Amino acid sequence: MFADGDWDYLNDASEAARYALIAGYVHRRPTPIKLLDVGCGAGLLCRYLDHGRIVYSGIDLSEAAIGQARETFGEADFSVSDITQYQPPAGQTFDVIVFNEVLPHVDDPVGSLDRYMGFLQPCGMMIISTYQNVNTKSNAAMFTGLLEEALTNGRFRSLTRCEVVTFEKGLKWRIDVIADAGGTNADD
Repeated sequence: MFADGDWDYLNDASEAARYALIAGYVHRRPTPIKLLDVGCGAGLLCRYLDHGRIVYSGIDLSEAAIGQARETFGEADFSVSDITQYQPPAGQTFDVIVFNEVLPHVDDPVGSLDRYMGFLQPCGMMIISTYQNVNTKSNAAMFTGLLEEALTNGRFRSLTRCEVVTFEKGLKWRIDVIADAGGTNADD
């Protein structure tokens, strides 16, 4: 779909607020920041980040998307990898891990969050962006329910949550910032 341009709409102004909000949370961290963008697509989040402060790594299943990302944002590290198979280089951990619209498309999204918690620095955080589909049977709506249950049950710790709405199209995203339930974080 990336090769055919089906995802080009992500460059539209209507998507900017969501990306800018994610970048704002990232930039609150002390520098330098090691960031992993899971399901990075063509690397659009890079457009919103201060590369003087951030060491960016992005993974995506699509070879076409990673090719576009490398062509556009050559200074960043991009790899083709399935979310369920990814392993960081030995000993590498991240300050921030971003899941932007990817978890609803994974068989075990909460289990994936558990696994990726192991890739975080002790004071690290995850930023999760999920489109709020009005169809309650959609993958996104089901994932939102699973995440809410995991937060309520203490599996993860919520640091903050907000919504982004585009009024011209009526689209809504939920942005959750979470951490390990037992750990501390830089905002404590």
